[in-house]
Amino acid sequence: MAGRKPYQPTDSDRRLVEALVGCKITQDEIRLLIVNPKTGKPISLQTLNRHYRQELRVGRVKAIVGAYGNLRRAMNGKVSAPMVTANIFFLKCNGWRETPQGMQMLNPDGNDQDVAPVVFYLPYNGRDREPPKGV
Repeated sequence: MAGRKPYQPTDSDRRLVEALVGCKITQDEIRLLIVNPKTGKPISLQTLNRHYRQELRVGRVKAIVGAYGNLRRAMNGKVSAPMVTANIFFLKCNGWRETPQGMQMLNPDGNDQDVAPVVFYLPYNGRDREPPKGV
């Protein structure tokens, strides 16, 4: 049997590719971080696309869903304020979806009474030309 054995991706490499796609790292940069243990060199774009197709497709979506999940946990007080700010920033850069018109918030028991909107207060960082009123 001639030729070298085909590349075999590892679970840790799969997680790495998925995380990097979620951070909007390009495929060319991702492939440089995945080293073929048989050659000691980075894999090619063709190898990346062949072996990591699923991770390349869902990495960004999983990152967005994770950020939304953190905001949901923040409503229960399980996430710190800096983490909320970081997640909001991430979502604004990566596909923030406003609540569509006509959509109604419900209590966990299914009714719409006594529903208070969730308001996130972000600190004034001095980047605006004029500070907001009341600061």
